[in-house]
Amino acid sequence: MKSIKLFICSILASVAVFAADTESTINASINAGYNNHYIVNGLAKTGGQAFAGFNIGSTYFGVDGYVGGIVLPDANNIDESHWNVGVGKSFKVTDKFSLRADLQGLRHQSSIVGGRNSVEIAPKIALVNPYLTP
Repeated sequence: MKSIKLFICSILASVAVFAADTESTINASINAGYNNHYIVNGLAKTGGQAFAGFNIGSTYFGVDGYVGGIVLPDANNIDESHWNVGVGKSFKVTDKFSLRADLQGLRHQSSIVGGRNSVEIAPKIALVNPYLTP
C-alpha cells in the first residue's frame, strides 16, 4: 500500500513542477518485463521475476527533472519497489564532451517486516562522450 501512495505522490509532484513551464515537453515511458536480478548498490536485491515501471521527465528552465519507479512483485508474496526523483544538467565542454551533474533521491522498499528498506541521496557527475560508455 505504501508503494501505491508513493507512486501517486511522485506523479502528482512531477506534474505540478513541470506544468509551470509550458515551453517544455513532458517525456514519459512505461516498461515491463522479466529480470534475473535487480541490483541496488552492487547487491542483488531479488531473484528472477517480472517487473513493471515508469519514468517521467522534463526540462524546467534548463534543468532536467525526472521521477520514476519500478515494482517487482515476487512469487513468494514479497514485493519490492524502487523509486527515484532527480534533477540534472549537462554543461558543454567541447563539441564531443560535456559534463553531466545529477542529484537523485532513491527509495528502496520491501514488504518484508524489518526488511531491506533504504533511502539514498546520490550526487553523480559524468563525462558524456561518444567514445566510452560505463
